[in-house]
Amino acid sequence: MLRRLYGALGSWPVLIFGVFYYISFGRTPSRSYQAMIRIFCLTKGYGLDVFNFMIRSYKNLLGQRLILPRNDHSDPINDLRGVDFVVSALRNQGYCAINSKIPKDLLDAMVDFSLNNESTMRNEQKSEVYTRGKPQSVRYDFSAKTIVGAELFNDLLTSTFALKVATSYLGCRPWLDVLGMWWHTAFAKEPDSEAAQLYHFDMDRPKWIKVFIYLTDVAGENGPHCFVEGSHRSGAVPRSLLRRGYARIQDCEVYQLFGANKEKQFIGPAGTVIFEDTRGLHKGLHVHSGDRLIFQMQFSNSKFGTAYPELKQADVNVGLRERLSSLGLPCTLFS
Repeated sequence: MLRRLYGALGSWPVLIFGVFYYISFGRTPSRSYQAMIRIFCLTKGYGLDVFNFMIRSYKNLLGQRLILPRNDHSDPINDLRGVDFVVSALRNQGYCAINSKIPKDLLDAMVDFSLNNESTMRNEQKSEVYTRGKPQSVRYDFSAKTIVGAELFNDLLTSTFALKVATSYLGCRPWLDVLGMWWHTAFAKEPDSEAAQLYHFDMDRPKWIKVFIYLTDVAGENGPHCFVEGSHRSGAVPRSLLRRGYARIQDCEVYQLFGANKEKQFIGPAGTVIFEDTRGLHKGLHVHSGDRLIFQMQFSNSKFGTAYPELKQADVNVGLRERLSSLGLPCTLFS
């Protein structure tokens, strides 16, 4: 107990130094990022809650705000139950799945886009165009640069419903700082750790939510996304798992600690939207047949943490730059 306490206390000066360094230079020192993870693991999340309170208070003191319309009926991500319902589910369960009104022609266009543009093969680290039914890799990843360069994704990236959920859950103006889209295939015979097919938690930022969107129908054999209900809360994940850090966790361990009834498997049609706090335990199930295409946005309270490849203003299509500016999210959001 004392060793954990001393370890957590000793990590705070390193973290605070990193905060001032980040404010001054826009980069997070590796030791400070690791200190944030140690504080999370040693305090079972409660220490990170304190850090997030400090970030939220600082940002709100600066008066950073979004400019969001009261209602946007053209928003492809929406739910009649409202923002408060989604945020409440996020806080209580760690997730909220909705059947959005994303037009079928937009979903079809994004699938076509993915089948006509190169993506990176996860296990080969080379790029090629994915051919359905003939996978050469367990996962094909599209870069954020590819996404923001295409106007096709603009409606999703500027969803006011998603922004309102993120703002309410994070308690401050969010950053849209991580974008992704990928195919999971039946190429591998067993779950692939590198393709995030074993349970794990994320810790790239102090606080964030992810928005996953199924672009294809996902049944049980297509590798649905899974989440352990309530595992996002401070104190929920046992210290026996946290002391491993980012190690992958076997299903049997998760079921023993939480109970199999706490595992939520998201099966649904194309257009299903999952809001999720991936500080909780999650994974994608192994794909037994077929494939699945998923789109992801991450909203964070700060870009303190992992360094992602930076996108420049020239990478972002003109229409997206204009929309972000009108929402109070300038294009420096990506740089």
